[in-house]
Amino acid sequence: MIKKIIICHPRAGSRFVREYPSGYKSQCQWCGDPGDSNFSLDSRLRLPRLQVRAGGNDTKGRANDNGRRGNNRMFVFAFVLLVATHGLLAHAQTAAPELFITWTASRSSAPPDFQGKIFPGAKSSISASVMLIDNGKAVDLSNETVYWYANNGFIDGGAGVTRVAFGATSVARNTINLRAQLPSYGENFVVKTIEIPVVVPEAVIDAPFPGGTFSQSPVKVKAYPFFFTVPDLSFLEFLWNVNGTEPTNREVPGELFINVPAGTANNSSFSVNLSIENPAAFGQTAKKQTGIIFKK
Repeated sequence: MIKKIIICHPRAGSRFVREYPSGYKSQCQWCGDPGDSNFSLDSRLRLPRLQVRAGGNDTKGRANDNGRRGNNRMFVFAFVLLVATHGLLAHAQTAAPELFITWTASRSSAPPDFQGKIFPGAKSSISASVMLIDNGKAVDLSNETVYWYANNGFIDGGAGVTRVAFGATSVARNTINLRAQLPSYGENFVVKTIEIPVVVPEAVIDAPFPGGTFSQSPVKVKAYPFFFTVPDLSFLEFLWNVNGTEPTNREVPGELFINVPAGTANNSSFSVNLSIENPAAFGQTAKKQTGIIFKK
C-alpha cells in the first residue's frame, strides 16, 4: 500500500510531500535523521524530531514548498540590493577630488543695486581663486602645487598659489577658458576649467509706465549702464535726445525729465534715445531706444 504523507521537521519548520510504501525506513528530509527503523505508516508518532501525517492531497505541501521558494527569492533579492547599496555608498565615500573656481571682475561697472554677476568687459581685471574638495572636506593647498592657465596661456603657479589676477581680453564678445590644475595631488592629476564671458557694455532705459503711456508732465526716465570698464559710473557720459532733439534739463546725467509742450495732441509718441560713452576707452559705447505715448 502507498500513501502520500507530509514529514515535518519542527525546528526547521519545513514540510515535504513525498510518497512512501508501507514499512519504509523513515528519514527526515531536512536533517537526514534516520528516526525509528521500525517506523511504518501505521505507527503512532513516537520521535520527538519527526512528525508524520497521512493525507491524500498534497496541494498544501506544494503551496508550502512554493512559499519557501518565494521566501528564498526575496532573500536573494534583498541580499543583492544590500550589496549594491553598499557599493554605491563606498563609491560616494571615495569620490574623486574636485576643484572649484570662483571669480570676480573689477573695473567693470554696474548700478549700485544690481544683485547679479558683474561680467568683465574688454581690458577689465579678473581675480580668481580655487579650492579642492576631497571626501566632502576642503583641503589645505598651502603645500600643493597649483598651475593657472587662461586660454592655454600660463598665468602663474607654484606651491599654495590658490589666487590669481589677470586682465581680460582686449576684445569683447569673447570667452576666457580659465584652468587650474594640481599635477601631483597624491596619485591624482586634478584639473578644472571654467568659461568667463567677456561682454560688451549695455545701456538700459527705465521708463516705468504701464503700457508705455503717461499723462503727467514732466516725466522722468532713468539710465542704467552695465559692464563699462570704469572704476565707477561718474566716469561715463550720458547723451540723451527726444524725438531727435537734445534736452537742456540735464542736472543729473543719468536721468532725463521730458516736458510735454502745451497743446500736444492725445496719443503723441515720444522716442527716447540714449547713448552712454566711456571717454577713456575708444569705441566703448552702448545705445538704447524706447518709445512712450502721451495720453490726456
